[in-house]
Amino acid sequence: MYKERNSKNNRLYSIWVEFRRRCRNPRTETYQQKNLTYENSWNNYLVFRLWAISNGYTSKLSLERKDNSVGYYPQNCKFATKQEQQYNRDKRDNPKFKSIYIGVSEARPSKRMTTTLKKPWRARVCRKGKEIFHECFATEIESAKARDKFCIDNNINVVLNFSY
Repeated sequence: MYKERNSKNNRLYSIWVEFRRRCRNPRTETYQQKNLTYENSWNNYLVFRLWAISNGYTSKLSLERKDNSVGYYPQNCKFATKQEQQYNRDKRDNPKFKSIYIGVSEARPSKRMTTTLKKPWRARVCRKGKEIFHECFATEIESAKARDKFCIDNNINVVLNFSY
């Protein structure tokens, strides 16, 4: 096994270590709350590696669960790009700030504000951990359209809210 970890396939080994760690770590609240587990035979790295290679693994892809409410099982897992994975995330559990659109959230009022927000919907685009677009709008739809327009105008390859 040591030889495997230090070979060219060490990224796959890291993926194997990480999904098992997330399921077992009591600090990973969402995994513990949902009681997420993994295929028992995947405790053996070579079994997981064989499944991964026969299911399209490449070093540019990472392991994704098709249904986020189910654990890591062969029938629920596939390999996907980071961008594909980004849009298979569960929304945050705060019902006050949800939006049905990608990249749109309800703007949070500041404690210093004495009036209600006139533009309560925020559109954001982030790249490499930095916010490159942030504007507020009166409606949720306006925010979603503005985000899409910014991405199209700046040739940013993301999933859009509307088809153009």
